[in-house]
Amino acid sequence: MKARVLTAAFAACLASGALPAEDAAKNYLPDFHGYLRSGLGATSGGGDQSCFQSNGADSKYRLGNECETYMEIVLGKSLWEQNGQSFYIDTRIAYKSGQQNDWEEDPGDGSGSNSDAISGDRAVAAHPYRDSVVSLREANAQFRGVIPGQKRSNLWAGKRFYQRHDIHMADFYYWDISGPGVGLEYWTLGPGDLSVAWIRNTDGAWANGLGTDFWATDGIRPNVVNNVVSLRYANLKTNKDGSLELGAEWGGADLTNGQRNYLFVNADDEVYQRGFDNQNGWMFTAEHTQGNWFGSGYNKFAAQYANGSMAATGNNDTHSHSFSNVNRMWRVIDHGVLVFNSRIAMMYATWYESKKSIDGGTKDWFSIGIRPQYNWTDTMNTTLEVGYDNVAFGHDWAGYIPDPTQPDYIANCAERNSHCVLTKVTLAQQWQAGPSIWARPVLRLFVTYADWNQGNYPQTPGIIPIRDTTGTTFGAQVEAWW
Repeated sequence: MKARVLTAAFAACLASGALPAEDAAKNYLPDFHGYLRSGLGATSGGGDQSCFQSNGADSKYRLGNECETYMEIVLGKSLWEQNGQSFYIDTRIAYKSGQQNDWEEDPGDGSGSNSDAISGDRAVAAHPYRDSVVSLREANAQFRGVIPGQKRSNLWAGKRFYQRHDIHMADFYYWDISGPGVGLEYWTLGPGDLSVAWIRNTDGAWANGLGTDFWATDGIRPNVVNNVVSLRYANLKTNKDGSLELGAEWGGADLTNGQRNYLFVNADDEVYQRGFDNQNGWMFTAEHTQGNWFGSGYNKFAAQYANGSMAATGNNDTHSHSFSNVNRMWRVIDHGVLVFNSRIAMMYATWYESKKSIDGGTKDWFSIGIRPQYNWTDTMNTTLEVGYDNVAFGHDWAGYIPDPTQPDYIANCAERNSHCVLTKVTLAQQWQAGPSIWARPVLRLFVTYADWNQGNYPQTPGIIPIRDTTGTTFGAQVEAWW
């Protein structure tokens, strides 16, 4: 009976014009955004598509070099609006699989394959029907316009992607401290906008030498909480179409009393360490963005320096660590887009990164790449991507090292304090939703060739023989964002 009354009341509102049908529908529809990429590929020697990433490089040039299905579904909704202020709810679910079968389930124990990474036995032995992972990436609320008269000011809390800076063609997030947190951003003070945030990420047991045994500490929680306090000052005008952003971020561990007093013992029950490792550190960033760069493109130049727990910050390592083998890092980056005319555009990127470990080991990474695109029509183009990585190791920096007992063992380039070098070239024929180099969705057919030096092991394990130094793959892919 109640359902009938409610239905009749709602219909009466529509009939009376108090709630127009179009407005009523809009009131219940969330904002829908997302990203996806998927496809299939093969390797010239047989088997699944191999992906190529140099040993020691934290990213890879991605065109025709992605071996997984990845998707993000974003649902958001403004729940209250008044006088230029609003409360907004934002959520994001991510999914990833090895794109090997129609049915690829999440095993539920965290063992889903990450097959596009150089992940050793995990990629080799992954079950092809239990080869996916699902993750909650964002769940936050935002009070937009929190400062009266400043529409961009935003008070937020929850999990979120926090002001991430990346090189798209390499999928390299060089300034990213995303996670659960709280902050106030884009508060206009003086000539720029101030953002302040407290964000948290947590180390696994392995960070303190406990491996994957989460119960090795006799009731003491093995995971170490890490906090990052971030200060950023952005949108400082430097010239016409140019702006500067500055950042200072501190990160450190927040140990429990049990973690501070835990006794590490050796096989003879001798105490060799009291308390979990506890480091803190700083990261400083300056980035200049130039708009209308040679037409409608842009250029970004960034310089970063970090020490202590913040020195590991980079791709797949986007937060402070209670303990990290790296204790100093600096990098210089230049990347952007050139738009020569309506038919020709090009992405480009180059960077140099230097890291030093606590025991004196060094890793110096130089990378350079270009992705020119020629538009035959507004919806069809040919794209070429060339990427080069050179990673130099010194003083026994840890690297991916195969089992030396195997008959095909070759000394790893990281193991022998040498250079790990990789060149990757991809040619793609693309059909996309417009002539812009950023237009999506895009459907592409591609062929990729890679060349690397002996002992680099950059390919997906188990597909290309370990002694080979070249590889060719081909396939098709869809990529979209909305």
